[in-house]
Amino acid sequence: MTTLNDLAGQTFADVPQVADIIGRDERTVRRAIESGKIPATQIGSKWSVPVAWLREQAGTPEPSPDVDELADQVAARVLARLARILARAADVGDEASAR
Repeated sequence: MTTLNDLAGQTFADVPQVADIIGRDERTVRRAIESGKIPATQIGSKWSVPVAWLREQAGTPEPSPDVDELADQVAARVLARLARILARAADVGDEASAR
């Protein structure tokens, strides 16, 4: 059985997940989506329901991200990208001086 905790980090849930969480049949969920009672986006033949909406209905707020961890991840990505740019620039400089 799917719970809101299982959807941590996800933006959308599919119909079977929503049905598990709210304790309804998948056909009931689809009818509610089609009637506009449940907000959803159709991607191809699949419906995607915002996890934020599910959390709002359950009265459980979205868990707050660890800001320090997020900053460390961003810094690591920026430094890795900068290292790649500098390595390419050095390769271009080596090629130009070899000519």
